Amino acid sequence: MWNEEGGADPVPDIGRYGHGGDGFVIPSDPDFGADQMATDTHGHGGYWAPAAKSLLNQALVVVGKGDNVELKPPPETFGPPGYRARVKLERLPDVKIKLGALAVAVPLTLTLISGCGMTDKSPGIPSAGTSTSSDAADKLEALSSGIYDLIGIKGKTSDSRATVTECSGKDPDTYFRILHPWSFTPASSGDLEAAMRRLRAALPEHGWKIVEYGPDTSKNKNLRLTADNDAKKASVHIVQMAKDSPPMLSVDVVSGCYQVPDGQKVEHF
Repeated sequence: MWNEEGGADPVPDIGRYGHGGDGFVIPSDPDFGADQMATDTHGHGGYWAPAAKSLLNQALVVVGKGDNVELKPPPETFGPPGYRARVKLERLPDVKIKLGALAVAVPLTLTLISGCGMTDKSPGIPSAGTSTSSDAADKLEALSSGIYDLIGIKGKTSDSRATVTECSGKDPDTYFRILHPWSFTPASSGDLEAAMRRLRAALPEHGWKIVEYGPDTSKNKNLRLTADNDAKKASVHIVQMAKDSPPMLSVDVVSGCYQVPDGQKVEHF
């Protein structure tokens, strides 16, 4: 069983009273026994954000690559420390009293939930300016080509094109982001580590700032690299999948948030 809970997401702890079953246990609790997938999102509205670790882990589960999923310990509750432990020890009458208090708080909480992601407060997602989606996709694919050139090792890349995604909480006909996922498979599996080392060394020399580098918490301990390019308003997330068959680098390049020119609508592809 797999589970995700983002930082300060109130929904799981609210849901335990309606769906928690015996003892009000939910999948985020240690007693449930689920594998806790790592997240890099806040609140309830970002689990499917483009290029998010949360979305990548879901995709790995779907395609049967659970050994590559990055794991984390069960999250703390939205409430005060020790809240979950106290819930299990309280007698039923006490819980009913708490449910009554919760019922008063639910309307306000639901108002907050409905607003998750409705304003563009996601950190690290800058405005990329004004562009058509086609022009923005061409620009991002060119940026991907530049990253590929930095590898400098013989191999092949996947035949994938950029796609249009939404800017969280914004009108999807007016605002958009571009995501270009691709992979690199070296001609010799022994060159995989060298390819990652070259990227780590070369990216900062070409306008990229490395913000994350090191092994993840998956069973395979995949090496991950995340870098931002402020000038290009883009980020790249690279995963060294050494234990895959064949071994490869998984690369996601994602843009900031664009706005289409006045009078136009986003072309989705």
